[in-house]
Amino acid sequence: MKTLKYAIRFLMRAKSYTLINLLGLAFSLACSIILLRYIHRELTVDTHCVDRERVVVPLRTLNKNVNIATTAYCDSMFIPESQIIRRSILGFSMDEPVQYEEQKFRTNIVFTDSVFLQMFDYPLREGSAELSAPDHAVITEEYARRLFGQDNPIGKVLNYEKRNVTVRGVIGKPSCKVTLNFDILLSRAFKERNDMEVMEVLPGVDLEEVNKVSNVLRRFKLHNENFSPLQHKYEFMTLKDFYFNRPNNIRVYEEFFTFGSSDYLGILSIVAVLLLFVGVLNFINLYMVYMMKRQKEYGIKKVYGLQKFPLFLQIWSENVVLAFSALMVAWLIIEITQVPVARLMGTEMNYTIFDLQLSLGFLLGLPLLTSVYPYIRYQYMSPITSMRTIATNRQSVVARMLLLSVQYVVTFVLVVFSLYLNKHFLFMINTPKGFNSERVLEATITDTYVNINDFDASIKRMEAVVRRINACPDIEEWIQGGNILKDRYFLETYFNDKDEPFELNKLISLGPDYMKLYGLKVVEGELPDSTASEDIKYVVNRAAMKLMGFKNIEEAFIRSEKPEQVQYFTDERTVIIGQTLLPVVAVIDDFYSGHITEGVKPMVAIYRAGSKGGSTGRYYLQVRKGKEQAVIDFLREVSLEVCGTKDFEYKWMDDYVNEIYDEDRQVATIYTVFALIAIAVSCLGLFGISLFDIRQRYREIGIRKVNGASMKDLYKLLFRKYVTILGIAFVIATPLAYYAIHVYTADFVVKASLGIDVFVVALLIVALISLGTLFWQVRKAASINPSEVMKSE
Repeated sequence: MKTLKYAIRFLMRAKSYTLINLLGLAFSLACSIILLRYIHRELTVDTHCVDRERVVVPLRTLNKNVNIATTAYCDSMFIPESQIIRRSILGFSMDEPVQYEEQKFRTNIVFTDSVFLQMFDYPLREGSAELSAPDHAVITEEYARRLFGQDNPIGKVLNYEKRNVTVRGVIGKPSCKVTLNFDILLSRAFKERNDMEVMEVLPGVDLEEVNKVSNVLRRFKLHNENFSPLQHKYEFMTLKDFYFNRPNNIRVYEEFFTFGSSDYLGILSIVAVLLLFVGVLNFINLYMVYMMKRQKEYGIKKVYGLQKFPLFLQIWSENVVLAFSALMVAWLIIEITQVPVARLMGTEMNYTIFDLQLSLGFLLGLPLLTSVYPYIRYQYMSPITSMRTIATNRQSVVARMLLLSVQYVVTFVLVVFSLYLNKHFLFMINTPKGFNSERVLEATITDTYVNINDFDASIKRMEAVVRRINACPDIEEWIQGGNILKDRYFLETYFNDKDEPFELNKLISLGPDYMKLYGLKVVEGELPDSTASEDIKYVVNRAAMKLMGFKNIEEAFIRSEKPEQVQYFTDERTVIIGQTLLPVVAVIDDFYSGHITEGVKPMVAIYRAGSKGGSTGRYYLQVRKGKEQAVIDFLREVSLEVCGTKDFEYKWMDDYVNEIYDEDRQVATIYTVFALIAIAVSCLGLFGISLFDIRQRYREIGIRKVNGASMKDLYKLLFRKYVTILGIAFVIATPLAYYAIHVYTADFVVKASLGIDVFVVALLIVALISLGTLFWQVRKAASINPSEVMKSE
């Protein structure tokens, strides 16, 4: 206790250095804690599951399209039934119209069984979490508020597909982040759909060994003997790994799932480590300044028999006081910045037991880490050396400058990387996408898709909506079910005239209205004015032409690996279309159908002259300029009149484009914010060290002024050392930053150029802020009165 009081008393005497050190460490800790909390939240997704390591999800690869699956299509029993504890089958229906009283609501439904709710522990708010009968429903708390407000949901009757279901239970959100999202759970006895399977297996099941057998391409025949055998394979993945392995063909069920990025977490982990490293270096460096002011004291104590343990205890107790104070300030910063941080990270982070564990870890580990170097230095320093004047201790000056240089190396790397990320982000959003997204609106009008259970009525509703859209003067073009960025691409194998196979992204159906809506341009060939239903008219993009080796459209003939269409006749004849070489009728200009870093994908489409797309209930409309809000109000009114629902949703295609780059925007912003904080921490270290060093040179400055040194000479003298440090740090950081950027962008097909401008701007930013930090002290030192200095010295 006496040692602790002594530590506090000394730290209070050195108020300036204590405050600078505390703030530097607090900022560093606050940033690291924020990032570590986010990383922990991502790494603990689906912890409401009984055991994420033993709940397995099968994925099926069919023609390089990877999607969720069930084992129903397996031709082998890769995981024996004896090793499966329990399983649950899930089916998904998106944007379904569920009716309560007179109102219909757009609903995402999962068809499953009570086993699912046994495997996943959702907090039960009301009722019972069971699906023991076909008419039972379990709904989410959020969906209950949307339908019933503050009324008790239990016993409420909903209508779906002309059948009543009764709400038996309400479940809340788990405390962890979840992969699967839905509004309502219905029994598989209501509708049997087999889209996904989750299996809890015994602890001894080795998935790596299972996948050695299952994850091998095998041929299988479809039920229709006219189709050629296809190839598929299975991969079994734990639920924990599933979150970070988004299947490439999940678009159909995309609204049900949330996926993470291990690369993104890796980037944030590096930032957290670097910021903590800068903060710790800064802490040690400034603490060594404290020790410099006390080295005579320690030298005298060692002469009088100061032992190793009391010396370490003294150093450690001072570090504990500083670390505890910095940790408290860091959590205060975190509390104050909760709203902007939630906006920056894209999620709110509630307090959990991990926060306490993290704080205790820092409180126990940080003082030990920061005490090692000062202890070793002063334990093995002879008393004579300790009792020398501070100014003559050249070794200490070199050590301080070395630690400061390392701080600035890390700071320069962070700043260069953040500048490149921002440059790359601006490059991506400003690069022409090759299609028009301006004023293109996606409108979801519930209950206007073709529903086989309510076929005639759904057709009438769809026709009524189409009539209203055609009559609206503010809608220039429209199609139904055609999001150019999301839901119409499948990897399929096509052959050229040399019988060479190529993987192309297939656009299921391309029509003239689709071309007009998105402004796609024909660069070679000509689109036919009309096509018969049995006609196969291939359209490809330039990337596909290049990939398949065609120099012009006259030599472009392709065929599909599997039939494009099969026609059956009453005389039992069967005509297979699409497995013979057919000409490419037109080539369209390339466009980016996804993230620009993936490059332009080679595409093929079947052209349908009269096609306006599918019957999905989603409409894509080109809105007349200045009439955006009028069209939204019009469609909301149509939804209410035709479908009897106010549950109308819309989204602009420009928002979809921006969403593609949300993660890039977030990474660039995070790096920028934390790079600025790294500069601030380094500048605090620079300020504290320069405050000590320059004050040690007051006598020298006074003598130089007496001997005729000008202000210009003094500025050069005092700035020179720190300019040298910045220069050395920049020279070391440049190849490190270049290599880091090279590794980060290695897999990018398209990326912003890395020019000298990024490094020059980084140098200017860091140098101006850092030297600006020094200016006040240097100016004060250069303006001293020599006579006053001589007296005080």
